[in-house]
Amino acid sequence: MDVHQPERWGYIQFSTDVVNATSVRKDPDFSIRSVAMQLYYAEHAFFAVQNRYTDNINELAQYLTLGKNIFLCVNATTIISDNTTFTVSVAGLNTQRVATVTDDRYLLVH
Repeated sequence: MDVHQPERWGYIQFSTDVVNATSVRKDPDFSIRSVAMQLYYAEHAFFAVQNRYTDNINELAQYLTLGKNIFLCVNATTIISDNTTFTVSVAGLNTQRVATVTDDRYLLVH
C-alpha cells in the first residue's frame, strides 16, 4: 500500500455484530472514482511522453493499466484539456453521481 495514493487504500468496516456476521457495505462510487483515477494516471503517463495532455481517450488507451474495459462500468467520460492542464469527469451507470479529477489530483465525487 502506498500512503501517497489514497484512492488505492482499502476499507475498514466497523460493526457491533458478531465477527463475520455483518454484510459488506460496498462503496457506490468505487467504479467512477477508479475510472477517473485511471485516466488521471494515463494523462500523466501520456504527458511524460508527449509533453502535453489530451482530451482523446484513444490516445490514452495504451496508458490505461486496467485497459479499455474500465469504461464498461461507467456511463460517460469527459476529458477537457488545454495541453497543460486537464479535468476528467466520469458519470456512473446506476447513479446520478459524477467523479471529477484534475491534473493536480483533486478528486471530487458529487
